[in-house]
Amino acid sequence: MKNLLAMRLQIRISVVVLSLSTALTACESSSMGDRQLSGLLIGGALGGLVGNQFGHGDGRTVATGLGLALGAYVGSEIGRSMDQDDRRYHDEAARTGLWDNPSGRASSWRNPRNGAYGEFTPGAASYVDDNGRTCRRFHDRVVFSDGTRHDVEGTACLNRAGEWIIRQR
Repeated sequence: MKNLLAMRLQIRISVVVLSLSTALTACESSSMGDRQLSGLLIGGALGGLVGNQFGHGDGRTVATGLGLALGAYVGSEIGRSMDQDDRRYHDEAARTGLWDNPSGRASSWRNPRNGAYGEFTPGAASYVDDNGRTCRRFHDRVVFSDGTRHDVEGTACLNRAGEWIIRQR
């Protein structure tokens, strides 16, 4: 039994390492900028962590791999066009929206330095999911400095530290 558990853990670790290696190889062979690479790595790591919270056994391994891949993709796309200031303005609007705003009232943001802007709009009142976490739906719109628009519908849930974490997009 102990060997079986150790083997499953080794498989999980191998999937994560293989996924990260693939992502890094793709980055190395492209003309990806620092922000996009950072977004890919951070998004992949966060996506993998979130994915690992779901499923059991082999299902958890699959969820971790899918979370890593989805997080890397989304992080790469956001990092491609958002700089550190954009993310700071965006994240503050998201926190305000989730904590303070009633359903449908947007929290807007704008980066005066590069013109990127957006709005984060919470959905209906928060609810408790099947895992006992407080969650809330949202709509997130970002218009990047190059004019590209990105709209996302998703769900954020509170973690044990009292921080909103994107659970589903």
